[in-house]
Amino acid sequence: MTAIQKPAVLFVDDEVHIVNLLKIMFRSDYDVVSATSGAAALDIIQSRKIDVIVSDQRMPGMTGTELLAKVRRLSPGTMRILLTGYSDLAAMVGSINDGEIFRFVSKPWDKDEIRAIVKDAAEAARNTEASAQLIVDEPEPEATTGPLGSILVLDEDLAQSNWFKEHFGTTFAVHQANRIDDALDVLEQQKVGVIVTDTRVGGENTLDLLRILKQQHPQVMTVMLTNEADSDAVMKLINQAQVCRLSFKPIKRGALDLAIRAAMMHHRRMVADPKLAQRQRVAASPAGETSLTRSLASRLRAFGGRLRLGFGS
Repeated sequence: MTAIQKPAVLFVDDEVHIVNLLKIMFRSDYDVVSATSGAAALDIIQSRKIDVIVSDQRMPGMTGTELLAKVRRLSPGTMRILLTGYSDLAAMVGSINDGEIFRFVSKPWDKDEIRAIVKDAAEAARNTEASAQLIVDEPEPEATTGPLGSILVLDEDLAQSNWFKEHFGTTFAVHQANRIDDALDVLEQQKVGVIVTDTRVGGENTLDLLRILKQQHPQVMTVMLTNEADSDAVMKLINQAQVCRLSFKPIKRGALDLAIRAAMMHHRRMVADPKLAQRQRVAASPAGETSLTRSLASRLRAFGGRLRLGFGS
């Protein structure tokens, strides 16, 4: 009987003692590989199968963000994790948009937390191995029988902007909301593929909505547009809500167009192959759920299969 091969995990950090420590921590459960530069890591990625890569952000020659963006294109099935400090806000945003990372891990890390994150990533990589090989950048298909999907705009500025509906309305079905309650009404009635929102709408933080929505309906993707966000907020947007793209306002229309199309493509892939939803797994809910979050969870759960059925208007 052939033994089951351990998942392969690549740790990348320019500090040798850091990668040595990580190797010691993980070698009993994983096939551990290490590199001390981005270039060396790419050589490994191109020479063998890697299930999970965990990279430091601040490295000479090639940052972690740059490395993970290259890994996404070279080996789309590899789950990507970034080790970063709370001061690296620009790097964190870049790793979302270009590297499409699975998790942030703050330095210094908590041993139990990083073990749990790597375990989740390795399981997702193994369970979606065949599907992930088909994940490549590809053009949006031509619309032949109607809209390519539905967008929900939950943003006080964009919901009142005529240009948004004029620009996207010929390609997607566009629904608008000014408050979370209104957004829930849309989600209850429509098969939404992408939500475009701010971190706060109508005086309410949207993180709880996005977190619970991703837990229950992982195929719904989020494009986050915001006036303000610190590193802690950005970390939560990935670890708890798996936002697909993040941009700061004022938004360039061309960039927003690309972000929405990328998010819709991810949605369509997950509808076509539900296994890919495992790659959208989010961190466990924080302790101390409030009556508001319980109400959100109950209402989203009540939508049942509607959001799981697919894309359309």
